Amino acid sequence: MFKTVPIIALLLATSPLAAASIVYNVNQTIGDGSVVGTITTDGSFGTLTAADVTGFHLTVNGIGASVVLTGADSVVVDNGTNFTATTSALLFNYSGPAG
Repeated sequence: MFKTVPIIALLLATSPLAAASIVYNVNQTIGDGSVVGTITTDGSFGTLTAADVTGFHLTVNGIGASVVLTGADSVVVDNGTNFTATTSALLFNYSGPAG
C-alpha cells in the first residue's frame, strides 16, 4: 500500500497561495474637483506596478465636467516606483519620476 498523504502535504506546502483582492475606496478632493470610486488590487503590498491593479471605477469631477474611468476604457501606467499599498491605503508619489 502506498502512502500518499505525505506527498499531498508536500505538494500543498510548496504551492503558492494566492493573495486575496483588496478593494480600496477613493474619495479625494483636488482643488475645486474630486475623484471618487474604487481601485481593486491583487492583494500585493509595498511597491505596486500596473499589473497589480485588477480593476477600478473612478469618477473624476472638475469645474463643469466629469468623467468616469474604468478598466474597460482606461489603462494604468506607472514606472513601478510611484505607487505603493498597505493593508488599508494606496499611496501615490506625485513628485516621483514620470511613468
